[in-house]
Amino acid sequence: IAYENGLDFEKPEIIAETGWKTYDLLNAISQTNFTQKYDYVSLLIGVNNQFNSRSIDEFEKDLNKLMDKMNSLKKSNGNIIIISIPDWGYTPFGNLYNREEISSKINLFNNSLITFANINRLKYVDVTEISRRAINESNLIASDNLHPSGLMYLEWAKKIYETWID
Repeated sequence: IAYENGLDFEKPEIIAETGWKTYDLLNAISQTNFTQKYDYVSLLIGVNNQFNSRSIDEFEKDLNKLMDKMNSLKKSNGNIIIISIPDWGYTPFGNLYNREEISSKINLFNNSLITFANINRLKYVDVTEISRRAINESNLIASDNLHPSGLMYLEWAKKIYETWID
């Protein structure tokens, strides 16, 4: 347990895995036997929906199903935060693709997330702009030339904390 600003934190329970789409997360949640309710539930999903050319309609339907799951996982006074989708077009791996097209699609998915957060009165944090700095700040990208480095994750964590806790 870590103690920060009057809050006790235990190690987070991370369900999703790299490469998952919304339906993978829904399946995993359905197959997991949760033994407790949580004060904080976060959702960062969608980049692999976009990468694999899944439709926005499917994404939005899955978000509504995920909302039911998140509500069942949080305590009655718990908090849910929605985290924007990072833009992989600004990575060295993304250089192999059309950056403008990727960013345009990421923006569409993130607009769906913003609408979803607003409709459900959830907090939303934008980490996409941090991810787009990677084109000029290579230390924000891991050695695989695609995923965030520890430094980028740290920047995300600080922004999430400021949005969620402060």
